[in-house]
Amino acid sequence: FVEFFQVNAEEIKLAELLQVPLYGLTPSALALNSKSEARDVFRKAGLETIPGESDIFSLETAYDVLKELSQRENAESYLLKLNRGGAGHGIVKFSTRDFISFESFTDALKKGIRQDFAIFERACADQGTVVEVFVDDAIKISPSAQFEIFPDGSLRALATLDQILEGLDYVGVSFPAEEDYRGLVAEAGRKIAEEAKRRGALGIIAVDFLLSKKNETAHWSLWPVEINARKGGTNHTYFWVKYLTGAIYNEERGILESKQGEVYYKASEAFGRQDYLKRIEPASFIEHIRRAGLDFNHEKGSGVFVHMISPMKHFGTFGCTVIGRSREEVDQIWHNLEAFVDSLDSLN
Repeated sequence: FVEFFQVNAEEIKLAELLQVPLYGLTPSALALNSKSEARDVFRKAGLETIPGESDIFSLETAYDVLKELSQRENAESYLLKLNRGGAGHGIVKFSTRDFISFESFTDALKKGIRQDFAIFERACADQGTVVEVFVDDAIKISPSAQFEIFPDGSLRALATLDQILEGLDYVGVSFPAEEDYRGLVAEAGRKIAEEAKRRGALGIIAVDFLLSKKNETAHWSLWPVEINARKGGTNHTYFWVKYLTGAIYNEERGILESKQGEVYYKASEAFGRQDYLKRIEPASFIEHIRRAGLDFNHEKGSGVFVHMISPMKHFGTFGCTVIGRSREEVDQIWHNLEAFVDSLDSLN
């Protein structure tokens, strides 16, 4: 069979031409990566969605809907999201003062996007958008639940995780999600995965959530945010950890278990962010990590696994997954890695 990072109509056509079975989304499920389709899935799964509207294909309509939404909802801020944006890209935040006129709306949009305005406008027309209330509770976290749907129709839970965000941007992940809400996320994720399966989903599927509460003593409010029916974000780090440690996921406890014990990890796609890292060759960088004793140790089942090294030359960043047998060990290794990266400045 053949697998792809993400399945669209072209990947389906290629698999047909190769006459090889495709392990991924079927034609009936291609829309699952759309935020508008995801909102429909959430409702069909019996979950409440953040107040908003779906399938908006022009900025003029988006403005009208956002203005109406701001008059209907008691919120300070609102979001416009491209249907197929990922990792926080294609999302723009507005305040109520941005809806005074269409000109004030487009001015705020131009300040909030990271691309040419004309390109964003075409993307809006091509893929559509959703508009939503921006949940502004005092306490907010962004967990995710992962599942795998097999060709025989069975569904397996893989993990619950806490996403690490900078503003609206995804930059990393911590496993597992905190025990306080781990079961809540897993249960809601399974309902969504079951509905996705009914629509023809196959393979890896992740569901992102927003949990919020107004204060420490309040109960969590759970909001499903989007479906990622593709092999990105939290997926690759999870499977590297499984294969490196030989761990098996205990669904009842929501934890990975290996012969060394419980497995925890924390990962980043943009570690470092230092200009001096641009001048260090990848092979030399990996050797420095090995000499520092930070690289993953198979006997101990802990250490640093480095990936996404090619961006280092251009952006001074690299990807890493820090693996340990407790959250405390992961935090200590993470701290040691930060100190190690700081020490590399003296080599230049």
